[in-house]
Amino acid sequence: MPSLVPHLLGAGICFGANIIANTLSFLPDEIREPEPNRKPKASEAILSKIVASDGPSPPEARTVAERYLEGLVSFLTTYFRHLPTCDALRYLSLARADLLVAVSLIEKDRCYRRKDQFRIRSHAVKIALKCAAWSARQPNFDNFFAGCFALVSHINKITRRTLSAKGCCRLTVQDISWLSGLLAIPLTPRSDKPMKLASKRFRFHDPEIRASIVNVPGELTESLQGVLMDRVHDHYLKAIFSLLKAGYCFGPFHPVSNIIMNTVWYDTAFPPSKEFEVDMIFTLRHVESRSVNGLITFLRACIPVISEHEAMVYLLKSNLDVCKAIQMAKSQGCDVSVCDDSGYKAAAKAASHPNLEAYCDAKSLDPTIELTKDALKCITNYKEDFLTQQSFVRRKVEAALRNYEQSKGCCYDLGVICGVNDNVGKETGIFDTKFQYTHANFWATQDNGTAALFFTEFSNDEDVDHKPFCYPVSGLSTQGIILSPLRCCYCELKGTRIMHPFEGGWEGTRGFEKIACGEHTITNEEIVSRMKLVDNLVQGIFVQDYIYLDPAQDAKLIQAVNRAEWVMNLNIDDEMRRIKSLPAGSHYSPQASFVI
Repeated sequence: MPSLVPHLLGAGICFGANIIANTLSFLPDEIREPEPNRKPKASEAILSKIVASDGPSPPEARTVAERYLEGLVSFLTTYFRHLPTCDALRYLSLARADLLVAVSLIEKDRCYRRKDQFRIRSHAVKIALKCAAWSARQPNFDNFFAGCFALVSHINKITRRTLSAKGCCRLTVQDISWLSGLLAIPLTPRSDKPMKLASKRFRFHDPEIRASIVNVPGELTESLQGVLMDRVHDHYLKAIFSLLKAGYCFGPFHPVSNIIMNTVWYDTAFPPSKEFEVDMIFTLRHVESRSVNGLITFLRACIPVISEHEAMVYLLKSNLDVCKAIQMAKSQGCDVSVCDDSGYKAAAKAASHPNLEAYCDAKSLDPTIELTKDALKCITNYKEDFLTQQSFVRRKVEAALRNYEQSKGCCYDLGVICGVNDNVGKETGIFDTKFQYTHANFWATQDNGTAALFFTEFSNDEDVDHKPFCYPVSGLSTQGIILSPLRCCYCELKGTRIMHPFEGGWEGTRGFEKIACGEHTITNEEIVSRMKLVDNLVQGIFVQDYIYLDPAQDAKLIQAVNRAEWVMNLNIDDEMRRIKSLPAGSHYSPQASFVI
């Protein structure tokens, strides 16, 4: 059908439905056949705009193949978190540019549970398709989406017909006419689980494209760590009311039970010398990241033959249940060691546990170091700043909750604020870096005892007329949490895991669409790199740790704070003169050696 060829330039994209179907959806009502005496050069010119060139072309002169490769990559990087462009290209290469197969490969590598699998009608897929269409510069969004979803109901028929000719996917004129007829049939609410069809398409590709945990590139292991962090975040949200300083999720029980057990143990073994009540948790990200390190280390201590990547795979498949992971590895022929105290000690060390010796020996430790005057002043200032910020955030969250109550006619009690990102929107500060809005999650409880996780957005400026609002995160409760498929470029760039609602209107709702069409200053590579950096920042002392410091217990933290404040107040010239004045062979203080 020569009349289709010119329309391939504008609409024949290879995602959504397929190249032919998308081209058909863009055709006018009346199709005119090309003139029979058209010069051969005209067809050659069209073909040159379709096939890929030898090297990359400038944006304004990209071929159809180049534009639609961008669309495929944009779909994958928008739909999947923690997926850099190089990984997306690798999966597309293995899948021979079959988007459904590429999605299936990624889900297999990431050990997706059945409830998390790809669904064509999901909100996340619609956003990813929009981003892909933007990247490929699809000319007509309405026709494109209509064509995508018109064929969903007939995906089984299409797959059988296109793959029936002994592995040959070449379509006849009759096949194209048949596809055109399907586009006119109204959509029916069926066949929303296309992943079962991906296995059929595997048969027509090299068998080596099947995902494997053997000899996996290092970049995939890093991406898998981000997926594992998402899963850990789910468990922490479930146990948020019991999460305190040492609520790590490794141990002999289910992850949520381990969080509670470790929290209760730490509070019993090390009762705080002074009560310090907080409504807002800032250290959730750090304890989650440290827990991931502890889980991986503990599992590898029990199963020495597995790699770090394999440990992550077993943890994802077992939903972080170490006992199940060990049994799974044992059933697959792995040698399993006896789990003794050394495994817990290694896990606690990898997780930077606040009292490693006490955790392993189950005894209290007496502090031997006191805070210096400068360190005590510093910690006092940090706590005051934290309480000021907490008061501001709590006041804004309560206002948002009251607005929600008025619209719904129900009452809630504010619980714990868990996850705050105040770097949303444009920069507004002149002397101090400040952004327009804050995104946060919080738990709230109704009079009947039902708890729900909420999302809220509010302005960081007291004087701005921006009404704070909040929404429950759909389908989430203490009985079961699924990481929201909705993504926010601002929160991910900050490295903060915040659940966002399906209701629109919050800043960043169209963030990834703007990234896809080049209207945003943020890029997917920046987001992936930032998330990796934040997830790996688990060692050392953080400002947030100062907030919960207990002078009666935290000996190591006190020592680190004392040293840090000594360095901050050190006059280098005076210190160098002091060192030079020392007699030859004499020793200077450990603090001096710490600086040198």
